[in-house]
Amino acid sequence: DNSSRFGKYMTVELSPSGGIVGGRVTNYLLEKPRVLTPASGERSFHVFYYLLAGASDAERKALRLAPAGGYAMLQRSGCATVR
Repeated sequence: DNSSRFGKYMTVELSPSGGIVGGRVTNYLLEKPRVLTPASGERSFHVFYYLLAGASDAERKALRLAPAGGYAMLQRSGCATVR
């Protein structure tokens, strides 16, 4: 059993009064090799690229963010910019 390779994302829908009216569970596969060593031109952590590209100088300073080139995990794919 290799259950650590799988993840779940849960969405809960609430009524205006706060009661649960629905929800959804999405299963996904976590492949460590693809996250840690993406293929050339393939990215991981997409939201992080967009945060680095779109943050203002003040936000970068408050969040202590370095330029994309300062993160080894982002550099492994060879594409550290947002197009």
